Amino acid sequence: MLLYVGVYADGNDLKQQLKEKYSKFSASELEENAELINDTLERDIRMTVRLQIVYGRLSIGSVRSAFEKSVGSRLQKFGGQDTKELLQR
Repeated sequence: MLLYVGVYADGNDLKQQLKEKYSKFSASELEENAELINDTLERDIRMTVRLQIVYGRLSIGSVRSAFEKSVGSRLQKFGGQDTKELLQR
């Protein structure tokens, strides 16, 4: 089984909220800047999570259940207890 997870921040939100602090850095400097990742996770920036599973005998129900448990617990750390709506989207 192969599992790929990608998290993508909305570029416009990212620029708008972090431009004051990071506008003077070059792209190569930002790639190596661990503080940028922390700042991104601490802000209310729109993000997309992409989950790709490659496995022949896996049911969608078991995937949904595993996703809700794993991602749901992480969402609770950032957004509180009510994560059902976010998980459905």
